[in-house]
Amino acid sequence: MQFRVSPQTLGECSAAEWQARVDLAAAHRLAVMHGFNEGIFNHLTFVVPGRSDRYYQIPFGTHWSEVTASSFMEVGIDDGEVKRGEGDVERSCYCTHRSTRRCRTARPCFTPTCRMRAR
Repeated sequence: MQFRVSPQTLGECSAAEWQARVDLAAAHRLAVMHGFNEGIFNHLTFVVPGRSDRYYQIPFGTHWSEVTASSFMEVGIDDGEVKRGEGDVERSCYCTHRSTRRCRTARPCFTPTCRMRAR
């Protein structure tokens, strides 16, 4: 796997934030390798380290095989607005994660997937 790094994004992040981005990008790539990206509106997110009011999400329409550490937007848990980065917020992701993040703040990672052929 190759990861492209945006110097602008790397310069804007703390070491903990950057590591979370790298790990979440790797999770997206692993999910592709195992076929967990086939359902519509699947999403993987991670709380921004040091912030309880934001999480990382890829822009709507980004294919998981293309995700890099610099792809992520920071989305506000309370309002669903993009706080850092660019792109459109996937509303199903926001609606699911808003409730989960409010209830389970001790869990930084949330990975629901809806498989089309699940039995």
